[in-house]
Amino acid sequence: MSDPEASVNRGARSAEDDSYVMNSAETDVEIETARLRNLQQASDSSTISHLDAIGVGPGWRCLEVGAGAGSIASWLGTRVGQTGSVLATDINVDRLGNLASNVEVRQHDIRQQELKPAAYDLVHCRFVLMHLADPAAALKKMTASLAPGGWLVVEEGDFGLIEFAGAAESARATAVLQTLFARQTAAGTVNSFFGRQLPGLVLALGLESFGVDAATQTGGPGQPAYEAMRLAWPNVRAGFAAIGATEDDLRCVEIALADSTFVVGITTVGVWGRLSR
Repeated sequence: MSDPEASVNRGARSAEDDSYVMNSAETDVEIETARLRNLQQASDSSTISHLDAIGVGPGWRCLEVGAGAGSIASWLGTRVGQTGSVLATDINVDRLGNLASNVEVRQHDIRQQELKPAAYDLVHCRFVLMHLADPAAALKKMTASLAPGGWLVVEEGDFGLIEFAGAAESARATAVLQTLFARQTAAGTVNSFFGRQLPGLVLALGLESFGVDAATQTGGPGQPAYEAMRLAWPNVRAGFAAIGATEDDLRCVEIALADSTFVVGITTVGVWGRLSR
């Protein structure tokens, strides 16, 4: 019987990769790696608190969907120990190196490929669903892959509170960004406000022990929340230009990114629930 999670060769590209705004042909590999690492630094403490709270421990079988640069997959590998296992998946697995022996890396596209049913004690993803045309279908796939008593933990971004401060262009750039986020969401390229929709989608799955929280990243230049935004800008700029943003508006945001002294960044909405035994 074929493995429903079997992937194409490591390093190959999905036919739909271009739909991911951070995967453009012009993406600088080093800049994107730095962006992911800053995003991890800004987000991991909240994620780990969720995983701690549900009791992830030795022997757990874990699936990390959209593993990025691998920080949570690495943490899970340490937590579950040699009696447990972690499968770390992404459409691009090039940054998932140097992980523990109990962490398997596999290229996988949640949009197109199936997951092994009833196989995991934990399924986790972060900042994945907001990029998908049908996030509800992906959630159903992940829920179906839970073993009885298994936990689903999902964290997604919402850009509705993003605001610059401390520079002459901060107020205008904030207004421009919010307009462009709304336009981007309407265009269906990225759902910039998906975080606020996540609780309802997970609630509809009928899981037990349902819970929700939210945390907003903040910081100044040199700090992870700020740097993740700054490093994302080249790809985000191209996405905004593609939906008709003016050069004047784009330049305004660039000036704010260069000159602002503080940013209220992405809000991460975390949702979790447990499959009944």
